[in-house]
Amino acid sequence: MNFDYTKRDVQASEITPIAVSRFDMDAYAEYETKLLERTAAFAAASEGVAVYLPMSFTDAQSPLNASMMIVNTNNFLMDTLINPEGVQLFLNRLADLAIDFVEKQKKMIGDCLVNPGHGFASARNFAGYGQSSDNFLMLSDEQYIQCALPAFLKLGTAFGGPVFHSCGNFSSRMNTIRAIEGLRCIDAAFSSETDPDPNPPVPFAEALAGTGIILNARIVGNLEVIEKAVRQFWRPGMKLIVVTYCQTLEEQREAYHLIHDICR
Repeated sequence: MNFDYTKRDVQASEITPIAVSRFDMDAYAEYETKLLERTAAFAAASEGVAVYLPMSFTDAQSPLNASMMIVNTNNFLMDTLINPEGVQLFLNRLADLAIDFVEKQKKMIGDCLVNPGHGFASARNFAGYGQSSDNFLMLSDEQYIQCALPAFLKLGTAFGGPVFHSCGNFSSRMNTIRAIEGLRCIDAAFSSETDPDPNPPVPFAEALAGTGIILNARIVGNLEVIEKAVRQFWRPGMKLIVVTYCQTLEEQREAYHLIHDICR
């Protein structure tokens, strides 16, 4: 089963939900089966390779993100206002389904597993579970904490701790995000080539320095763009991973040394 997409003028394509309400979950099991089949095929293809290919979990969506791929978005958002307890129960169920699914992936991937996955810099000795939570921008802080955060925590804690990603500019919400219990890392975009609405670096540096929470900063751009952002990030107590995408190997090498020179 594949999701269908609706195309709109001057807009990104949007996923057509597979159900109308949060009570219609029959399609989920079929979707999970297809994803597991693909994971197994990839794992089998890497078997016997002298140096095992690192593999992360499939593109992980938080229960909140997944909910709006499954049910009608308008109906779901209305429920956050008139039936927040029902939304919380629904997202908790999605978290349980995701935990079961990820456990199956974990068994298949074995020693090749790298964390936290999703779009984060990942390694075998890194910890946590990366979840895309873009739809959190559609909720107020109070709605997010009441309706969506418990399921996000449940899923993340099951695999070493929650790791947060959102597209767009969410710098004004940093106080809410950094207060997430056990949060290990935050991923965000910091250039216009990375995201059409990039984040300013300073609010992240001010919120995260000294907390132990890692910032995975994605910066597509030239050396000038990278240097400007990194100089604004860096301060005592900052844990920073800078992910760069330069046009040439030479520029990428220069960016590597530039970042290390700044972050001494």
